[in-house]
Amino acid sequence: MTIMKKTGFIMAVMTAIIGLGAAQAAPKAKDSPDAKPATSVKIGKLVFEGGDGSSIEKAVVITNAKSEQEGVDGEAKWINKMHRGWKKGSQALLSDQGKHYDRIEYTTPDGKNETIFFDISGFLGK
Repeated sequence: MTIMKKTGFIMAVMTAIIGLGAAQAAPKAKDSPDAKPATSVKIGKLVFEGGDGSSIEKAVVITNAKSEQEGVDGEAKWINKMHRGWKKGSQALLSDQGKHYDRIEYTTPDGKNETIFFDISGFLGK
C-alpha cells in the first residue's frame, strides 16, 4: 500500500470508530425501558429519583432509606432542597397498583397550595 492509501484507510477506520462511539453515547429515548429517570438527587445517603412529584405517575421515589423515620425525614430534606420555604400541610397515605405513596400538601411562600407525591414503597413498614 502506498502512503496515501494507508492514510486514507486509517482515516476511514478512525471515522468509523468515532461515529460508533458517538452512536453509543447518544441519549436514550424517554420511552426506553432503561432510560434514566428525569431527576436524580442525592441528599446524604438517600437518593431521590423519578419525577417532580406533581402526580402519582411522576412521584419522587425515595431509595436507600433504612426505616420509615429516615424516609419521612428524607421527604422534608428533599422539599427543603427543591422547594425552599414550602410549609407542610396535610398528609395522606395512598396505595395504587401495589405501591405506596405519601401525598403531602404544601403552601408556597407566595401562598399557593401545591401537592407532592412521594413513592415510599421502599421503606414503608421498616
